Amino acid sequence: MALRICSAYRTISTDAVMVIAGVIPLHLAAEEKRELYVKAEINDEVKKQQRRGIYQKWQEEWDTSDKGRWTRKSIHNVEDWTSRKHEDVDYYITQFLSGHGVFMDFCTE
Repeated sequence: MALRICSAYRTISTDAVMVIAGVIPLHLAAEEKRELYVKAEINDEVKKQQRRGIYQKWQEEWDTSDKGRWTRKSIHNVEDWTSRKHEDVDYYITQFLSGHGVFMDFCTE
């Protein structure tokens, strides 16, 4: 799904494509749903706190991942990137952020 959202090549790392697409990894989304399910009282504040916790875990995984190093140079903070107020990513932005495609060819010349 994330590959299609940002029109990425299949060779991009899962970590990088999830960040570029702004899609919370499945294991973290499932953890969020599970933790909300076991809570007795759910309101908007509880959901916001839970989401902040998931973003913190995602950020820790992103910071310690050995994949997507090129992308990490441009996207340091996962939450800031996913909550951005500008256009969606497209083929060219994805190539630039992932280091794949024509932009990397220009970098090596």
